[in-house]
Amino acid sequence: MKNFWSIGCLSLGLALSSTAFADVKLEFPDTVNLLVTNMQTPKVSGSLLDNNKSITLPNGVNQVVFQFTPDFLDKNDYKKVYSHIVVARFDAKDDTLVLKMPKYKSYYDAKVNIEKMTWQLHSSKTDKDINVVDDKLSVTGFVLGRDYTNEVMEYNRAGGKAAVAVSYVTVNTDKPVLGDSGKTVKVATEQHLKVGTLSELQRLYLQSSAQDRKAFRKWIVDQE
Repeated sequence: MKNFWSIGCLSLGLALSSTAFADVKLEFPDTVNLLVTNMQTPKVSGSLLDNNKSITLPNGVNQVVFQFTPDFLDKNDYKKVYSHIVVARFDAKDDTLVLKMPKYKSYYDAKVNIEKMTWQLHSSKTDKDINVVDDKLSVTGFVLGRDYTNEVMEYNRAGGKAAVAVSYVTVNTDKPVLGDSGKTVKVATEQHLKVGTLSELQRLYLQSSAQDRKAFRKWIVDQE
């Protein structure tokens, strides 16, 4: 009876262990705007005021799309710098990965150097940076109403440097898509937003972060 109990406890412990480490956790700073993960809109954990956020990804090959947007106080004026849109592909299993972005001394330093920025994905399991294949999407800056999910799917179909395999894509519906790891994932594509009415602009503004709202208000003033 004692041996049976020991075996049962061991089996339960192994089961709990495999459950606890059955995926990949990606942690990133709030200066990173995570746009798309595996051709889907990401479900990010963390509140608006958190300095760091995270998302859970499946084991295996993953693709993430993000933009680095550090902000600075320059001559008593709030300013934000926008990097290019990064598409990155990596392979990981049962790990916590930390997205490490460059640090800039000032707004001018970031403005000059952000286009040639270097960044890393650091593995908590091995305490080393993992291999990442990264590329750029064509758009830069603050853009309203851009359908990043659809753009990334088109990027993958075109076979970009950091692409993952897509067997087929159906626009404006929920259909299964075969990913690079051979798993079927559900992709909800978004319709292009028609930014041409006051109500639409108001909706987009309210859905933005506090930092993006402030940057957008400054941009509006600069246009006057």
